[in-house]
Amino acid sequence: MIKVSIFLTRRPDLTREEFVTYWTNKHTPLLATLPPGALQVHRYVQLQPTDDEIPGIGTAVYDGVAELWVDSVADAAAWFTSETYNSEIAADEENFLDRSATRFLYSKTVPGSGLGRFDPARRLVGAGADTGPGRQLPGGREASRINPTQIGHRGRARTATAHEHVT
Repeated sequence: MIKVSIFLTRRPDLTREEFVTYWTNKHTPLLATLPPGALQVHRYVQLQPTDDEIPGIGTAVYDGVAELWVDSVADAAAWFTSETYNSEIAADEENFLDRSATRFLYSKTVPGSGLGRFDPARRLVGAGADTGPGRQLPGGREASRINPTQIGHRGRARTATAHEHVT
């Protein structure tokens, strides 16, 4: 499975609100009108920006991100070079996107490559995390490692309490 992340930049004559409104209310519904089988996408997600900022941390220059999950890069290539895409979807993108500034990222998820997650005791736990016992986290807290046998149904790790190490 390949995730295609499309980093979108609005046309310079549109406000961010006009861009998001068009993208959400006009462009996305257009995808639903495509002939059956024209678009082989398992999942589609829009990441719409907020106006939030964290001091000292730069924010992305993009106005939104569309994420599509497809079986392969070949499937993505077939879609983005198809007559349907070019005549219907790309033509509509001209109404709200600066297509010259749009960027694509093709990625795959690597199982166990995450950094884990924080449990309620604020300790990093998770498969693939460098969380061996004794590793110090911010605030002097000690990290603990989960044991694969302690992963419950649906892949959820059992969480260690504040006074318990999961080994």
